Amino acid sequence: MFEQEKYPSIFANQIGTHYQVSMQQVFGNPYLYDETIYLLQTASPNDVVSFTINSDGGDLMSLVALQNAIRMSEAKIVMILLGACASAGGAFFLTDADEYIVGSFTHMMVHNMICGVGFDDTQKIATRARFNESLNIRFVQECYEGFLTEQEIYDVTHNSKELYLDEFEIRSRLAQREQKRAEESQEQATEFLKEIEDTEFNYSELPLEDLEEELQMYNEDIKKLKRAIADKKKESEVVASPKAVAKVKKPSRVSKEVPKELSNN
Repeated sequence: MFEQEKYPSIFANQIGTHYQVSMQQVFGNPYLYDETIYLLQTASPNDVVSFTINSDGGDLMSLVALQNAIRMSEAKIVMILLGACASAGGAFFLTDADEYIVGSFTHMMVHNMICGVGFDDTQKIATRARFNESLNIRFVQECYEGFLTEQEIYDVTHNSKELYLDEFEIRSRLAQREQKRAEESQEQATEFLKEIEDTEFNYSELPLEDLEEELQMYNEDIKKLKRAIADKKKESEVVASPKAVAKVKKPSRVSKEVPKELSNN
């Protein structure tokens, strides 16, 4: 007798966890984000941390702490823009992530940081003003590099200009930034591959066992570099969809110098 036919069994195994963090408020005091930072620090490569954003800005030190935690995190990071991302909110949205989603009728506003220098003697006030001016220029350049043009960045940092971008501009500029980064990564990988090929080394001094090991390592590196180049070529073809999902490779996990105290409204 034939066994009764049945549908194939389907088994599921949860590998990671998807966390969603609401950033739909003004950035407040740094201690408010202790749990979020802890989550980013302890998340695994199988986890996903999504940020839903609708913020008019706020405290820059809170922003900087979150940006650094995101850059150091092993989790997949997704930025979801649901409304406004103004000032610190815009800088947060553009933090290096694996995926960006831009909703309809959203917008971004970019401007200089707003800060005070306190009530003190004139020399100290002048010193603080010079420091804040330098810090502002460096911060805006780093956050918006590849997203704004050099002229736009100059207009913001030197002419106190405010920039407003709708969802179409945001999507387009994200795609352009992704393509530029992909091209730069491809160039770096190609140059590194060429350096390896051009490197001269006296292998005659090595024993046979070491030579075989070197050859195996060399072949593995070549394969990895070729795969990386192929992946980057595919990434460079990304075009922003109507839902504006743009994928961006996260940079190497190197902590960057953290700006000192200021607030961004």
